[in-house]
Amino acid sequence: MSVMEALLVRHPGEPTVGIWFIRRITGHARKGEASLIRYVEGLIEHHGFPPPLPLFRNGGEITGEVRSDSKWLRAAVMEWLEGFLPPTIPAALSDEAEQEAAAALDAAAATLGPRLHLAKKREAA
Repeated sequence: MSVMEALLVRHPGEPTVGIWFIRRITGHARKGEASLIRYVEGLIEHHGFPPPLPLFRNGGEITGEVRSDSKWLRAAVMEWLEGFLPPTIPAALSDEAEQEAAAALDAAAATLGPRLHLAKKREAA
């Protein structure tokens, strides 16, 4: 599995997000498009936010500038945001995921019990 596939599995949903998703998830309060673009540009320049995917502009130029129609890889945005979580939150989520996985395996194993007994009886016959 490639790194990108692993990230997409870890962050399901549409593979890309737009600037309005970033506004919503970061809680940027100002409503204007120009303000939002400056905010995201500042995040990229000063805080290591992932740049947008290259965009095809009229006239054939490909640009990486932040625009209202720019797109970002969802996984990159979500990974960047995880850097702002206190360490206890990812640890708690990891513990919860492990407990859910263990419960699912226990439930699956419980359904195998009768089948295993039947298989042993057939072998003995």
